[in-house]
Amino acid sequence: MRADRVAWGPRLRSIARAVPPAGAAVIILGGILSGITTPTEASALGVAYVAMLALVYRNLSWTSVSTTAEF
Repeated sequence: MRADRVAWGPRLRSIARAVPPAGAAVIILGGILSGITTPTEASALGVAYVAMLALVYRNLSWTSVSTTAEF
């Protein structure tokens, strides 16, 4: 059974939306494998990158930060 075909426009938009989050993997793995950063430094860079993405996408609020930081 074949699935319905999707036009190129929605495909390209989906790829474009997936590139910024995939950048975190590139930063972390690229930094470690190239020898520029240690794994600890790479993880800190990855966290900073993802936090900046959350701010850009407006998904980060003080409520979500405080909820996450609770013990």
